[in-house]
Order: sequence, then C-alpha cells, then structure tokens
Amino acid sequence: MSSRGRVEFAIKDSSFSTFIKHQTTLKAFFPIMFTTKLASVLFVASTFLLVSQATPLGQNYRRDEPAPVTPTADHQIQFGYEGDIGPPYWGSLDPINWGLCNKGTKQSPINLYDALLVPNSPLSFSLGESSSGLSLTNDGHTLKVVFNVEESSKYTLSAYGSKYTLQNFHVHTPSGRLSFKVFRNLKIGICNFEIKKNTYFGTIDFVEHRYNGEYHDLELHFVWMDAANNTAVTGVLYDKGDAPSSFLQTAFVNPSPPPTTKDSPPAPLDLSDSLLVHKFLEATVHDFTNYYAYDGSLTVPPCSEGVKWHVYRDVQILSIEQHKAITAITKWNARETQAYNKTAFGIACHTH
Repeated sequence: MSSRGRVEFAIKDSSFSTFIKHQTTLKAFFPIMFTTKLASVLFVASTFLLVSQATPLGQNYRRDEPAPVTPTADHQIQFGYEGDIGPPYWGSLDPINWGLCNKGTKQSPINLYDALLVPNSPLSFSLGESSSGLSLTNDGHTLKVVFNVEESSKYTLSAYGSKYTLQNFHVHTPSGRLSFKVFRNLKIGICNFEIKKNTYFGTIDFVEHRYNGEYHDLELHFVWMDAANNTAVTGVLYDKGDAPSSFLQTAFVNPSPPPTTKDSPPAPLDLSDSLLVHKFLEATVHDFTNYYAYDGSLTVPPCSEGVKWHVYRDVQILSIEQHKAITAITKWNARETQAYNKTAFGIACHTH
C-alpha cells in the first residue's frame, strides 16, 4: 500500500449502536507515519489491529449480533445451546430451513397443565426384545441410544391411524435460569423471556417441558416415526433423588468407553436383560397411562411442527451421581419454554 492509498472500513464499537466510517488518505491521516522505519512498523501493526475489529461495509450487524450465515457444500450451519447459536437465535441462523424455530405457532417444549392430561387411556405399544443392536451415540447435542433397522421394527406405537417404529431415545438436561444477551434488533417470542430494565441482557429458562411452571432435572425422549416420516414422541421427566434409575444406568452411564464427543465411536449397550426397553415402557411408566398430549414440534432445528407429543405425568427419579455422569458429557441442552399458539414473534403464553 502506498502512502497515498485509501482505507475504507467500518469500526464496530460495542458501546455504540452505530458504525463509524473512516475514509481518508493515509498521508493526511498520519502525516509523519513514514518518517522512520519504526513508525512504519507501528503503523502497519496498528492498522492490522484496527481492521481486524472492522466489519465490511454494507453488513448491518453489530459485534454482539449473529452474522448472517450462508451454508456451503463443505460448511453446514451449526446450532448449539449457548451464545449466538443458542435456542433463541436458531431461526435466524437458517431462516429458510429453520424459520419455524422463531416463527412457528405450535412449538415445543411448553408449559404442561391439567387440561392437556389424557388419563387412563394408554397408548398402544408392541414391545419386543433386544439382545444386541442398540448403541449409545453422541451427535454433538445429546446422548442418544439408536436402534439398527432390525431392532427398531420390534418396537411399535400404534396411534392416530398409523404405526410408528422406535428410532432412538435421548436425554435433555435443563439448565435452569440463565442470563442471556439480547440482540437489540432481533425479535423473539417466548413465554418466559424477561428483559432487564435499561440493559441488553435478559433471563431465559432453558428447561424443556414444565408442569404448572415447574421444570425438572432431566427429560427423556423416545422418538417414533411412521412410514410417512411423521413423528411422535413419548417423554419422561426425572428429578434428582437418592435412588438410581436402572434404565438410565444401563443406557447412558454404563456404556464404555462413553461417547464424549460427536466423533466418538458408538458404545454398544449391555443387553443382558433383553427386555430393558420393554420393561421400562410397559412396567416402569405403566404403558403410558395418564400422560399429557398435544401437537407440537421438534425441540431442535429445524423445529418441524406436527409432532405428536405425549409426556408421562409421573416424575421418575435418578441419582445425583447419574445426573453428574450424564451432564458431564451433555452439559445443558434444553430449549426454552415456548409460547404455544403464538403468532410470529408474538406472545400468547398459557396463564393456567
């Protein structure tokens, strides 16, 4: 660059909401910059640091706002549970494919209440036995037990005039209430979002489903799918206590070595008890009598709606040690409570 070259950039200052545009000639801006070699070196270094904090002109987002992302063949859009790829911003990461995450009207999870309870009307399961073919995996977002095709076909749910087969079961670990940065020009519509006065921070409860406003320590989801790719989910809530869960121990704690990352190989389950899943769904949770039912969505992108939800009423217990073992891998991976039947970016929370 010559001493008379032009530099044009926009500096983002987190203490201001506007860009400061600088257009000038280097010679006029730094009249003595080339008088010594030392000055030249200092100029180059300072310019590098300044431009590294700049945003190309024409992009109207601030430093604390997610930059627009365009997927390419070798780059898939990533989502997570923290920062600017966290749940409140999923719909903004990929508006075309994930837009329902922000604009859907029947999103999950929700606050469950008594009017949604379906008492003494068990779902119709056909439950087989498995001595192999189940593995614990890590998809980068949760710990998930997957079934091979043969084993999947042994477990079916008949409902809504269709037959669903069990695809996987996985866990979500609520975080409780966290402070979360608010992007000033991004609208989000969720039930329990509170903006603190005169700040750009808010608090959000990332907790999956609630019952009458209260959340639980872990949520277990069984995911079922029919031939037309329609999805049904049966969910079980857990709280920490003194007694361990033998089911969670076998499925999520015992497999060794545990899949600590998404690149870890699957860990086969010890299925010395071939009725592990059978007993849990039929005996432990009583064939899903007394469950809350509603039409909702996936709780991860793309947040597709039309999911048939059934959440078992009675809360199960897992030990503190089991909870620690699971969350040591998953951290927290729960979505915030949704404003059910809301319009786009609107709020229409239940007040029951």
